[in-house]
Amino acid sequence: MKNLTFILLITPPVVQKGIASVISKIPGVSIIKELKNPASFDAIISRHPSDFILISDQFLPGLTETYIKHPFLLEKTIILSAGNAEETDLHVKDTISMDESIEHISQKIEALVTPKLKLNRPGGVTELSEREKTIVSYVARGLTNKEIAENLFLSTHTVITHRRNITNKLGIKSASALTIYAIVNNIISIDDITNVSGVKE
Repeated sequence: MKNLTFILLITPPVVQKGIASVISKIPGVSIIKELKNPASFDAIISRHPSDFILISDQFLPGLTETYIKHPFLLEKTIILSAGNAEETDLHVKDTISMDESIEHISQKIEALVTPKLKLNRPGGVTELSEREKTIVSYVARGLTNKEIAENLFLSTHTVITHRRNITNKLGIKSASALTIYAIVNNIISIDDITNVSGVKE
């Protein structure tokens, strides 16, 4: 199975090193280039096509022409924002705030790459059924398996089976990572979440 690849263009260098460490711990993902400045960005993306580009927001103004010439790069680009992650108007894949914890950044990157990782696996299935999406939304809201069962008029055993299938499809086990996956994939919005402390079994 081919690894998913990242190009990093992040400043300061210590942050880039930290993000690289986070990404390198995700199975099936590798970093092909770590750039210190945008001078060689055009040449690198031409010679080394990647699945994702993680870039500090301060570099974006100088790369406007590149993104105009290659709009497909926007779908691969994850912005690392030094400020509020909601502020950008660019239609990039996602934005991560440097104000977030390393654990949250790690979970968010993993949630972003998981669907593509599953597609790369032989026979991989990432598409959740509508019932599974509903269960994911309840998990993200902090409901227990029993509470989900009561809301959906199912047995607790059936809910557990659905959750096992969700884990097999996505490769995501923790409730917190599943919550981030749900937000990233528009299953729920941040406003929908009232409790993300975890799901009791």
